Amino acid sequence: ANDKTGIGGKLKNALLANFTVAVIFTLAMTVLFFNIEKLDQPAELIPLIKPYYLVVLASLVFILLFNAFKQFSDGIQDTKLPMWVLLGGNVMNIIGNWLLIYGVGPCPEMGLLGAGISTLLSRIAMWVTMVLVFRHTRRYSEHRDCYAQARVERASLRELTHLGLPVM
Repeated sequence: ANDKTGIGGKLKNALLANFTVAVIFTLAMTVLFFNIEKLDQPAELIPLIKPYYLVVLASLVFILLFNAFKQFSDGIQDTKLPMWVLLGGNVMNIIGNWLLIYGVGPCPEMGLLGAGISTLLSRIAMWVTMVLVFRHTRRYSEHRDCYAQARVERASLRELTHLGLPVM
């Protein structure tokens, strides 16, 4: 409908909604972390699982915030940018896995923890890229201005929740 003001508000509300979901999931998964031994995993794997779990858990907020920007971009029919950012993040993760799991070059051999760190870094990079593009490119200037003027609204959060819950 070309409602740039409404779209800016949706993005602001979506970022809050995704951040809130990330906090809720992080709290729930933290409880699981403290009970991970009760999941009948082999005792020798627990020292490998716990650090990896924590690092990937730390990356949850970044992927959810990236997803809010991705859905915003998709919604305004700018699907190429988030696709390339996602593909770049995946390539970064693959290269990071290779470097950190096996200790290639100056990188230490970290095994499973290296895979988690690579995932965390690629998710942060994807989110930061979307934020920088949104804040500093001309193509998003109208949306950026409307985002700045928009307010968080319960009705919008409710609508986003009703749309997102079935997919979640």
